[in-house]
Amino acid sequence: MVGALGVVTVHIVGRQALTLSNVTCLTELSTPFVSLRALLSMHKLTDSKMYMVNGLLMTIVFFMCRCVLQTWILTCRLLPAVVYRGAESLAEVDYTTVATYYFSCMLNVALMCLNFMWFNKMFKGLLKFFYKSSAKAKEE
Repeated sequence: MVGALGVVTVHIVGRQALTLSNVTCLTELSTPFVSLRALLSMHKLTDSKMYMVNGLLMTIVFFMCRCVLQTWILTCRLLPAVVYRGAESLAEVDYTTVATYYFSCMLNVALMCLNFMWFNKMFKGLLKFFYKSSAKAKEE
């Protein structure tokens, strides 16, 4: 479904959307860290140093690739292209294409909001871990 929406967006926004879709693939750089964290958790290695380092790297990479990069793509590239080319391109197409176009834009905004929600959870977990670690160190 996202692919079909992307085709409509590319048709209206133009060549710039192809570049943006390729740059958007960079947001997946955080996926190996998320997968490794799940594997470590499944194998009950949550007390290992690797789990801690992976959690820290996962949070940093997720923030940079998903929150910073995707927000930049959306606010500085995609939405301006939509505003600039949207009115002239939408005048020539049918209602279904227009609805799909706006739905695609809203979907990108929703995905960005979800990424910030997940980052918030990661950051809280990181803070909780570090506060717990510092409390253990003080006890010893």
